[in-house]
Amino acid sequence: MDMASNRRAARQAVMCKEISKNRRLILMWMLSKEELAANELADRVGSSQENIAYYLRQLEKSGMITARRAGPKIYYHTVDHELLRASLVSTGACD
Repeated sequence: MDMASNRRAARQAVMCKEISKNRRLILMWMLSKEELAANELADRVGSSQENIAYYLRQLEKSGMITARRAGPKIYYHTVDHELLRASLVSTGACD
């Protein structure tokens, strides 16, 4: 196997580990569809902003999401849509 395939497999393994947690998977579903702020995610998921902020930090630390500041709000979005889709398909999370 070539190095690019090895890197891709390693990245997907990290992604699968991160989305193995229910709340993180739900956040990734939402962020794969649109860019959202932490308070919007908290409202939609029905969780506290503190918990959502923790999950977002974990996802950002793993390189799965990135953030941009717009005034007082920070908006989050997924980084690698193709790899995310492959990971979600492999878990049976999407068709």
